[in-house]
Amino acid sequence: LAFTPQAGASEREGGTMARLQPSLHNVLDGELAAQDFGAWSKQMPVHFKQNVNQSIKEVVDEIEGIQDQIADQAMEHIHANEVILTSNYSVTVLHFLKEVASRGRRFEVVVAESAPLLDGHKMAQLLAKAGISTTVISDAAIFALMARVNKVIVGCSAVLANGGIISHVGMHNIALAAKHHSVPFVVCTGMFKLSPTFPHDQYSLSELQSPAGISGSGADSIDRSVRVLNPKTDYIPPQLIDLFLTNAGGHNPSYIYRLLAEYYSMQDQSLD
Repeated sequence: LAFTPQAGASEREGGTMARLQPSLHNVLDGELAAQDFGAWSKQMPVHFKQNVNQSIKEVVDEIEGIQDQIADQAMEHIHANEVILTSNYSVTVLHFLKEVASRGRRFEVVVAESAPLLDGHKMAQLLAKAGISTTVISDAAIFALMARVNKVIVGCSAVLANGGIISHVGMHNIALAAKHHSVPFVVCTGMFKLSPTFPHDQYSLSELQSPAGISGSGADSIDRSVRVLNPKTDYIPPQLIDLFLTNAGGHNPSYIYRLLAEYYSMQDQSLD
């Protein structure tokens, strides 16, 4: 799901996207053509490797700074004494919440435990160590407690071209509960997670994993005559998402397709 970025947050001035760069394919071909080398020549032009390495380094540097750039927006979105709900373990969300706590603003976080891996337990422990009031709940209790929540703030695995996201299993239930109770559903993610993929339906991008996480083992395991499904991911449609907080600022789901066109060349979106 990674593609060649055309412009990073450092290239924005006054909120306007800097001039778009050509695709990676054209950059490489242009470098070769400029020095009269064939695309498949065994002899590489002078500085070719150096220029490619420099481009890669710029992308790596941008990715490494994403968490700080997203966290810089935290004080605008989390207010004093609010109750924030999150789920699973996300480094970006953890950094986002810790940034607010480090500036002395008090708030409470409710963490869904994220069965069957229970990654929410790790998230809760790290938040508590940062001095944040933290409560762990079962996934089944999310709807019952959503009425007490001010915002849902989560991470994701990928942002799709239609403004939807791919995240860990159970996130779709959280988004539905938030929508029912009119609670803002906010996604913290870097622009490098943008994907040109369009989902065909709710299940086309779902991924299944080993049923052992649910069925167990030994004498207490579920009988093999019972079919066990253990999904790994959920697709959350754009209509259930209120805001994306990225290293390029805040955006509505409807703007994601425009960002995809601005940040990535169409030539680099094809993996053929």
